[in-house]
Amino acid sequence: MDSEVQRGMESIKSENQAGSALIQTLLFLAGDYVALVLAGVFSLFIRNELITRTVFHVSPAYLYLWVPLVFMAFIFYEGLYSWRYLTYEITKKLIFASLGGIVFAVVLMFFTHIAGDVSRLFVFLYGILAYMLLCIFRVIISRMMKKMSFFQTPVLIVACSPVILYLGSIWAAG
Repeated sequence: MDSEVQRGMESIKSENQAGSALIQTLLFLAGDYVALVLAGVFSLFIRNELITRTVFHVSPAYLYLWVPLVFMAFIFYEGLYSWRYLTYEITKKLIFASLGGIVFAVVLMFFTHIAGDVSRLFVFLYGILAYMLLCIFRVIISRMMKKMSFFQTPVLIVACSPVILYLGSIWAAG
């Protein structure tokens, strides 16, 4: 009887962990998409209004669909949707994902013979802003989930050492 209960508890735990991992991944996907779209809009505004004062049109499909999907594919390749990393590892992997997205976009521009029609300043600004906004959004989402105690499992530490008892009393008091 006890083994059946234990197996039932383990299956409930694994289902909860799988569900919470899926929700975390979806939150990071949504945050990355918003960051990439904002990077595109900001880079287009900076290029058109602040630097060159000329009008450069970007197709909405390119701005809202294709470029974010390419960057998100490189983020997926770096493993940022399947594993949880420390903040410095996330920033390192986002650098490689951003560089991969920029290189892929430039190579694609040359193979499709539209390199003369695409502003290289826009591509450069997009890469820089995408990296910065991805880092900012990832930190904000992670801290928000941590602050709201989402997806955290309470842990009970049982010990009998005098040092542990002393540290436990300090922790309980403060």
